[in-house]
Amino acid sequence: MDTESLKKQHVFEFLTPEQIDALSNASKVIKLKAGEVIYERGEKTEYFYVVLGGKVAIRLPENGSASILIDELTTGAMFGSCVSPAFGTYFCTARCAEESELLRIRTATLKGILDKDCCMGYAIQSKISQIYFKRYMETMKKLHSQENERKKTRRQIMADKNEPRTPDYVPHQAARPMKYVKDKDGNGWLCDKGVDPSGDLRKQGCWRCDEMAFPTGGR
Repeated sequence: MDTESLKKQHVFEFLTPEQIDALSNASKVIKLKAGEVIYERGEKTEYFYVVLGGKVAIRLPENGSASILIDELTTGAMFGSCVSPAFGTYFCTARCAEESELLRIRTATLKGILDKDCCMGYAIQSKISQIYFKRYMETMKKLHSQENERKKTRRQIMADKNEPRTPDYVPHQAARPMKYVKDKDGNGWLCDKGVDPSGDLRKQGCWRCDEMAFPTGGR
């Protein structure tokens, strides 16, 4: 590959031209489309990446298909395996958030170069550690904020469930059909709908309006 892509990365500024050439043989520029997976959580850590263009989303999978967005990396950002052998698998999933161009470097080759030159290796390891530690602190702050928002949402949901609800308005409906009837003397009666107006209204269970709380006496 073109060694210029490696030389432009500040983390490799300590490498000699010979080391750059050696690393170049284990590196490749790859182009990926939006949505393509770079690596999944749990996969063996084989590569170290640098974003040359585009955007990469780093996500932490949860149970099921859900995941937490840890970070979105743009041009110049490094991610993937560091050169420590203690981390055998990727902890997160990396996916292209948009069409991206990446510099992919084989971790074993980089580690071999660093092991042969302890002073230079220490300098690069320190630089990488600083970058990763800063991202770690930013990520923890973001996750803490997201967790607080989740707790706030859960508390609000529980409060809504326990809060007495005001029933929706339902217009009053009579318990049974009624009608207003006048007797031969002009008195008003409140009766069931099926009464015989010519019969004895009181015996049929009707109420005489002037005996009730109507100010006009039912007339």
